[in-house]
Amino acid sequence: MSDRKTILIVGVTGMLGHRIAAAMLARRDCVARALIRPGGYQGEKARRLDELRGRGLQTAEGDLLAPPTLPAACRGVDAIVSAVEGGEEVIVGGQANLIEAADKENVPRMIPSDFSVDPYKLDHDEHASLALRKRTHEAFRGKQVKSTSILQGTFMESAVNPILELVDWDRRTITYWGDGEQPCDFISMTDAAKYTAAAALDDGLSGRLLRVTGDVLTMRDLHALLEEFVGRKLEAQLAGSIEDLRRIIDERKRQDPADQYAYSCYEYVWTMVSGKGKLHPLDNDRYPDIRPITMREFLFRDISRRLVGLRSVLRPMTIRESLARNPSLDWETGISNA
Repeated sequence: MSDRKTILIVGVTGMLGHRIAAAMLARRDCVARALIRPGGYQGEKARRLDELRGRGLQTAEGDLLAPPTLPAACRGVDAIVSAVEGGEEVIVGGQANLIEAADKENVPRMIPSDFSVDPYKLDHDEHASLALRKRTHEAFRGKQVKSTSILQGTFMESAVNPILELVDWDRRTITYWGDGEQPCDFISMTDAAKYTAAAALDDGLSGRLLRVTGDVLTMRDLHALLEEFVGRKLEAQLAGSIEDLRRIIDERKRQDPADQYAYSCYEYVWTMVSGKGKLHPLDNDRYPDIRPITMREFLFRDISRRLVGLRSVLRPMTIRESLARNPSLDWETGISNA
């Protein structure tokens, strides 16, 4: 008879969920089960799922937006990890359905899809997407199933992606808000997944937060590292004060509150450079066997490995152009739904 715990992972075809499943399977001290949509997947999602199944991943069908399909998937589970992304329907409604099913099936703990800076230090209107995650936690009230929220700061993959509007590789610039001296938390997705796997098996975290990160850097530190990485100067663009950034966000919200794409990245940058979302205290010492990589290691080891010969490529081409020639080598910033 096996005493290994069974962990249900939701969002396994996404960038983070896939890594969490891989981290679970690598431990060999638990059974990893994935919630998959009825009807299956196509393309890259199907490939990822097949790869994980080949390594021992179990699957159970269910849909977050179809509550009757969820209890069977939760049956016999010791903890649930949700790595879903989306709007209110999924983050609030879908996860509330999952919490209800987990409670019915006596699942002790669930890790909701937070994976961010500290949203509990933010006022409700300061970050729309993180506000949804705070609303999700209301569904745990009065339930036997308890939450374990994992907060890890900004993914390194996101920090160097132009979508966050900090680094513009084509124009060779890095944008500053404020003086660039506010310490910010960064972690690779792979290390976030390792901590998540450890936390899912750690009953001592019932009803608690876990705050972990890989590196703490100011924007000036990041600027220097990126210049060293590409071997050329990146011009500093002083966009304004932190208060200016907040005013831009608020104005865009007033113009069209529903258009989160117009301000969501700015909101996330604001939580970083204002210090409002800074993680404290850090709990890295809880898992001494996990040694997260630094931003330097991420750039010079992980990114360089994926983009072979990047520094020489950068002389005739931009990073964006080199990625266009090698579309399978992306920055891997997104987390997709289950």
